[in-house]
Amino acid sequence: MNQGLKRKLLVSLFGFLSVFSLISAVAAGTTLRYHNLVLPNTHLAGVSIGNSAPEQALNTLQAKAETLSSEPLSLQLEEKVVNTSLSELGVKITPEQSSALVTASDDIFLWLKPRYWKSFFSAKAEPLPFTIDEERLRTVLNEKFAVSNTAKDAVIVIENNNLVVQPASNGIWLDFADIESQITEQITNGSLRPVIAKYTETEAAISTAAAEATKTVVVESLKPITLQSDNRKFTLTAADQYTVIDYTANNGKLDWSISKEKLSALLNSKVASKINLKMIQKTILSDTGEVTNQGRDGKEVELAALTNEVTRIITERAFEQPVPIPVRTVALTERIIHPDYVANLFPGLYVDISLKTQTLYIMNGPTRVNQFLISSGRAGTPTPKGLFYIKNKIDIAQSRLYPGIWMRNWNALSRNPDGSGYEGYGIHDLPAFNAAYTIIEGSSHLGRPVSHGCVRLGHEASIWFYQNIPIGTPVNIH
Repeated sequence: MNQGLKRKLLVSLFGFLSVFSLISAVAAGTTLRYHNLVLPNTHLAGVSIGNSAPEQALNTLQAKAETLSSEPLSLQLEEKVVNTSLSELGVKITPEQSSALVTASDDIFLWLKPRYWKSFFSAKAEPLPFTIDEERLRTVLNEKFAVSNTAKDAVIVIENNNLVVQPASNGIWLDFADIESQITEQITNGSLRPVIAKYTETEAAISTAAAEATKTVVVESLKPITLQSDNRKFTLTAADQYTVIDYTANNGKLDWSISKEKLSALLNSKVASKINLKMIQKTILSDTGEVTNQGRDGKEVELAALTNEVTRIITERAFEQPVPIPVRTVALTERIIHPDYVANLFPGLYVDISLKTQTLYIMNGPTRVNQFLISSGRAGTPTPKGLFYIKNKIDIAQSRLYPGIWMRNWNALSRNPDGSGYEGYGIHDLPAFNAAYTIIEGSSHLGRPVSHGCVRLGHEASIWFYQNIPIGTPVNIH
């Protein structure tokens, strides 16, 4: 090879190496420079953040996110337009989670990889990261558009004594997937436009027209009904009858019928309550046979029969006038009353004590033999109630609970006929405060509950009781 050719080859090689070195140096330097910068031509939500430091880019995107979140957003359903915002809809934009802010890599030979330079020079557009609270989105939009997923049947109601049809409404199912798709596209582009809501409908089982047709039939079918008992007349107006109708859906139609339960309640309040007369018993005192109240017969509307008859009239539209009201007589009954004692508690002799009237009654089956005024236990030491029996008798007994108190003509009370169940109570004379029985409590306390729990009698009454009421006699205290 001649010297000239060799020189040319060396010059060319040197030039190539120089150019390669220069390009390599520029590429490596550029890669190093963008180690902590966002690559050129990078856009998020329509905002350019290329050549920016990550902190600066994040601040820019944060400001954009706040603007998008609070910016008015209109949504349209058919002709209805409502205004809201992404924030109100439960959309949360999180720019800090963006993957395109930093391109840093530990690979020192990254500049040698073609895909790096392809990414470096190409335009890059990504959406801002965000989340959607789907439950909140559904709730807010259903409320703003005032829609319900459930279809509402037309119903017949009573307003001002007239029948009125409340119209049907179809169920509306918003296409939330499409709404979310539109929101996603707008966040990606960084600008909000009106969202057109798509939807599907579910029809009501009872249409407004079907309810109107039934209402017409009902209004034409019902006529005033006159009811009569003796010389009294009552009128069930059409408005009254409206209140006792039940409506039932049947293959798109609205059937109607009379509710016997509602009709019975209506007839009871409007008719029976004004006719019914309570029977008053004839009352006779058990001991003297005196009639204390002559009493009277009662009368009562036969409500079930009247309800059936009125139902038939309405159903068959047989408005005969007037309709007789069936009324039955409630025959007078008698009741034997006993002023303050329980009669016939036992077939033979027993004692009945009324704490209410502070009276002791001597009974023989239904007959009152004698009665005496007593003094029973006071509030702090009450006389026990219930059935007792005379356990034993002692001429003069001393109190176990209150030594120094003496009781003449003592009759101990036990819970059981065999004498068991003794609780320390008895029936006795007015108490004394010495054994000689010279210091005696006065009889002025009789008729008042002042004792320590025993039943006190006046002196003469205690003698009679002690002598005439044998051991084992039942004693009823109430």
